Amino acid sequence: MMRSASQLWTAFVALASVVLLAGAAPPWKLKLTKPMGGLAVAVKFSPDSRLLAGGFGDHTRIWELAGEDALALKGSWKNVSTPIAFAPDGKTLVGSINVPWGGIVVVDISKPKPTLVIKTAHNMQTSGLDISPDGRFVVTGGSKTGRAMWRGDITLWNLPKRSFKSIEEGHDDYVSCAVISPDGKTIAAGDETGQIKLWSIPDLKPQGRFATSKDKEEAKDKSIESVAFSPDGKTLASTQRETIRLWDVATRKLRGTLTKPVNPDHYELLERLTFSPDGKLLASGGTNKTVRLWDVATGKVSAEWTLPLGVRSLDFSPNGKLLAAGIYGRPSNRITLSELWIWQRTAHLQDQ
Repeated sequence: MMRSASQLWTAFVALASVVLLAGAAPPWKLKLTKPMGGLAVAVKFSPDSRLLAGGFGDHTRIWELAGEDALALKGSWKNVSTPIAFAPDGKTLVGSINVPWGGIVVVDISKPKPTLVIKTAHNMQTSGLDISPDGRFVVTGGSKTGRAMWRGDITLWNLPKRSFKSIEEGHDDYVSCAVISPDGKTIAAGDETGQIKLWSIPDLKPQGRFATSKDKEEAKDKSIESVAFSPDGKTLASTQRETIRLWDVATRKLRGTLTKPVNPDHYELLERLTFSPDGKLLASGGTNKTVRLWDVATGKVSAEWTLPLGVRSLDFSPNGKLLAAGIYGRPSNRITLSELWIWQRTAHLQDQ
């Protein structure tokens, strides 16, 4: 007898939970999972670690972390697309808009409608977004569309002045990720040619590049999918397919590589990286449906979880107690799923 979509969903989530719990490693435990809807999933904690924002396609929701295993919906906003980021004050959320024109949208989370929208004069696709520590600047990566189809683009948005400026040179292809350094002075951006470059804030002057291969054949299928600064700003982590590289920001040289053996017949793409607030752990996830916690000092995996869907986003709470993942995929031709997963660091081991 053919089962309904809801029955398949229930069985699918139950099976996934068993797999994850069986493979979970201390000092982390699964806190909760929450089925969602939407074509993309982005997760971001507020600076005080009390709220969690989730971006799902063309809308964004914010929840309060209520109790041990519950999320209480605080607000929902349409036409606030992924990627998303909280402002340092925790009262404002920034997201992107892709239709009909590119731009960013600023939301006062106490109000039902966006408080500020800044649009460009051209079509634009956004794949990365970050906000400076002082809350003044937002950087987005992506590309313009039109005559210069898929030209790599970095845009720096000045929120107090409600203005923006873009770099239309310097990246030969789609800018797949862009982040701001902890001191708020530098942008690190990776593109689909496998290049990582640094740009200054606020003038967007080139500050150097990392020693990735310039050879187009070597860089084939080697898009830089994610970059992340360590909390002290001295290290930049990047992903290329199944490999994580750690770079010395001052010298632009490779400091180390993190990787696990993979099946050569199975394509693995690590799409997201995030450092823990103390800089000791690096979380990674991607199409292989696995979240790994790497010990940065030893280069070894300290915890690993197998999930039912591919990992689209990761974020540690600023207090270091929680790790959230947004996952998305198609377990069958008829079913598209997206979920939030949250793990909690167990107190008795955290305080050692």
